[in-house]
Amino acid sequence: MQAPASTMPDLQLPASAAHMQRRNSKKRALYLTQIVVAQCNQQRLRALLIQLCGQQLNYLRTQTADHGCATRFLISSEVKIFFPLLMRELPSAEFGKISQIFVERY
Repeated sequence: MQAPASTMPDLQLPASAAHMQRRNSKKRALYLTQIVVAQCNQQRLRALLIQLCGQQLNYLRTQTADHGCATRFLISSEVKIFFPLLMRELPSAEFGKISQIFVERY
């Protein structure tokens, strides 16, 4: 069953991606990144991501890394807007590359 149009998020793509939006009109942009924190900060990171991203958070997975916990997440808005607060709250966190992907609308 398809969600009502009013609950679908409006996506604001960067200007450089405007041509991709026209070409992929049946697709939506999502942003994937990874943050690595110490084991003791894992719960704090998850709580911050859920609090900041809310309904825009589509996927969140945490797994053990060599020097802490790696948390991958997928959101439907530009992830860079959340980085300053995360950097302030978790100064020892390691931020990974941000990848923009396009998926079929549902």
